[in-house]
Amino acid sequence: MNQDSLQRVIGLLIRFLNSETFPLSEKVRKDRTSIHYYSEIVRYWNKINFIYSYTIRAVKHTVDITTTIKALYFLIIYRKFWENATFEKILNDLQPFIKLHVPNRSKKSLLNFYSKLQTFSWTKAFSNKSILEKISIDKAIPTFVLRRLKPYLQPNFIVENMEKLDTPENLKTAIAIIEIQRNIKNDLKENFKAFLIEKKIPFSEDPIINSMFIIPSTHVSQILQTRFYKRSNLLILDKGSAYIARLLSPEKKDSILDMCAAPGIKTILLSNLCFNQNTIVAVDFDLARVYEMKDMLKSYKTSSVSIMNGDSIDPPLRNDTKFDKILLDAPCTGSGTFSSHPELKWRQNRSFLYQNVTLQEKLIKSAFSHLRPGGTLVYSTCSLYAEEGELQTKHLLDKLIPMDLPEYFSDPYRINDTLPEGMGRLFPALHGTKGFFVAKFKKKGA
Repeated sequence: MNQDSLQRVIGLLIRFLNSETFPLSEKVRKDRTSIHYYSEIVRYWNKINFIYSYTIRAVKHTVDITTTIKALYFLIIYRKFWENATFEKILNDLQPFIKLHVPNRSKKSLLNFYSKLQTFSWTKAFSNKSILEKISIDKAIPTFVLRRLKPYLQPNFIVENMEKLDTPENLKTAIAIIEIQRNIKNDLKENFKAFLIEKKIPFSEDPIINSMFIIPSTHVSQILQTRFYKRSNLLILDKGSAYIARLLSPEKKDSILDMCAAPGIKTILLSNLCFNQNTIVAVDFDLARVYEMKDMLKSYKTSSVSIMNGDSIDPPLRNDTKFDKILLDAPCTGSGTFSSHPELKWRQNRSFLYQNVTLQEKLIKSAFSHLRPGGTLVYSTCSLYAEEGELQTKHLLDKLIPMDLPEYFSDPYRINDTLPEGMGRLFPALHGTKGFFVAKFKKKGA
């Protein structure tokens, strides 16, 4: 690891230790080494913190442990336990940084800390822990997540899904062909397929969505260099997002409201499924993301979309504006997205959950008011919690008619020993996607 990358990793870990919420800069994102170490240490944060806390108690510190020293300890733990790196190798990489940033009085403590790490024993460390605590630490799953999912999923299945999200390189990535002319789209599909074969990139054609390929995530970097991608003929996404957009069943001449639309991936799919022959209004609250969506839609030549910067709880529309179809991919806890957002793991708590639940309730009410009688509403979240899925939407059944979901969606959670109608789920361990909840309803009164 070069010194620039090391400085960035330590800086990011210090900010995380200080409970800061921050976006990663473009410069950091381009540094793959920094991103790797920061993301993986955060992904296994409670496990690393447990090793740290257990070990530090055995070390007699004569000086205060600064956040810089603690960040160094976390990096050392990761490299020893996850990479099996020798102390000589770790010390060689860290020595220039230690020389500049670690006071002499702390250097001896650092050596003592590593010496104690050598004798760390999971058997001893776990001797007084409950089964739930052992699973939480060993699998790096927040106890809050385990407790919330336990009433609906078997413990082994919870672990399988969390492990899948902790190994994003094992997840599949969807590549959708984007083209507004049907005959050209078919040619593009065949040409891209020939490219995948030529480059020996493993792939499968998605059985659900025509002109969509599934490839290992490890090959995405190759796709980004192709002429297909640079000409905006490929859309890279999680296939779960594609399945949810398709569930809206967009048709020519439909008027569609895409609430919370940025960055616009589902918006592009909704437009492309009808070859730009429907009318879509895409709304998002975040101005920066709206500009990002505007650039993306322009790149993909989605001429059927009008973009609005506004709060979808009270969108900048006339009160009597009604839509044939509405997609509400609501903000949520992100409990199904730990693969790409590992820092969200450690934000999971009751307050964060119900903050999102309250927001979702307001958005659903807004969606209902702008849906014409007989119109279709698709509600989705990238969450594994029932509170953001089945429990959030079951009260709508007196106003909306549940619609059948395709068989490729798994059953929803049982609520009071009953399967709610019109709802389904996608699981990382079963579908190779992120974790999604989805529901489809028809408004009464047509």
